[in-house]
Amino acid sequence: MGTVLFQMWQPVRVMLIERHEFYAAQARRRLLSQFSNIEREAALAAAAWLKRTGTRFDPETHMQVLATSQ
Repeated sequence: MGTVLFQMWQPVRVMLIERHEFYAAQARRRLLSQFSNIEREAALAAAAWLKRTGTRFDPETHMQVLATSQ
């Protein structure tokens, strides 16, 4: 099995594990669920940014700047 670092009374151990599992499940349900659509939100934000700033893009000027900076 492995090295025992410390011993714990079984009822206390079970209680601590149950508490941990509860808090971990709540974190997954409440916190991580906020990021379930993050790729879609990022794509929408990118499309909105491109729509706002795309009218100021001049391929002649901007591509020349990109070519000289490399």
